[in-house]
Order: sequence, then structure tokens, then C-alpha cells
Amino acid sequence: MITSYLIICVITFGLCLGDDGADKKECLMENDLTEKDIKMYTSLDDIPDEVLCYSKCLNMKNGLIEKSGKIDMEKISLIAGVDKFNETQTDQLKKCIKEVGSIEQCTDMKKLQYCFMDIVT
Repeated sequence: MITSYLIICVITFGLCLGDDGADKKECLMENDLTEKDIKMYTSLDDIPDEVLCYSKCLNMKNGLIEKSGKIDMEKISLIAGVDKFNETQTDQLKKCIKEVGSIEQCTDMKKLQYCFMDIVT
């Protein structure tokens, strides 16, 4: 369950931080999606490209991903559930995110998701 929760939190990062909804609506429109299209995914392979693009959009608007594509580790620590990680898990997450590098394409969001999956599974 925590795995699915972390996946959805990273997909909809702004919602996990209490986004007011404006960014969410804009990113949904940009990717021709509705709220019904954003749901719990139990497998990263099941996430459609449009939802990955929505995720990238929302995460960029909320500062998790900088314009350069760099992932902001300080913002990652604000995702609900990450605060429950022990020191080893946190170090593993930081190392994985460093290996991910930057998020250039929508499909690169899966790399970020795998960092969380490797820790909680």
C-alpha cells in the first residue's frame, strides 16, 4: 500500500504538498487528461505516457523538478511517506536520484518512480 501511495504522491506531487489545484488543472489540460485518468497505479509499466507528462508538468510547477530538469532533493523530503524513511533508505534514495540525473522527457519520470519503488518494496 505504501508503494502505491508513494507512486501516486510522486505523480501528483502538488497534491501531497497541498497544491491549491490551479497547477493540477493546468497540467491536466496540457495533457488532455481528466481527474479520472489520474489514479492509483500498482505498476510503473501501467502508467500511460500522458500521465507521466502530467506528472512532469505538475512536479516542475511545484519545484520538485527545476527548469533544467534537476531534481530538488529538499522538495523530495517533503513528500508524504519519505519522512518515514530511515537513514539507510534516505541515503539510498539520494544516491538513486543522483543516478537518475535530470528529467528531460516525460518517460524519465519512471526513473524517479523506480527510486521510490526500490526502497519500499
